[in-house]
Amino acid sequence: MHNWHFNHIDFSDYPHYAGDDLGVIWSSHKTSFRIWAPTARMVELRLYRTGKGGRPVKVVQMEKGTNGTWIHE
Repeated sequence: MHNWHFNHIDFSDYPHYAGDDLGVIWSSHKTSFRIWAPTARMVELRLYRTGKGGRPVKVVQMEKGTNGTWIHE
């Protein structure tokens, strides 16, 4: 894990995302992931079998979405 330091970044200078679909959206057909990370150069989604750590079962590179978001569907 990284130790992130933002040095007083003013996030109001970054794109605003007004959608209501941040986080995890589940349906019986698919699960979608969308996060807002406008400063990221890449985002990995790591899927685990349990919520208690261990090794990820799958690692997916998320794709750049709109207004500073990253998505995986």
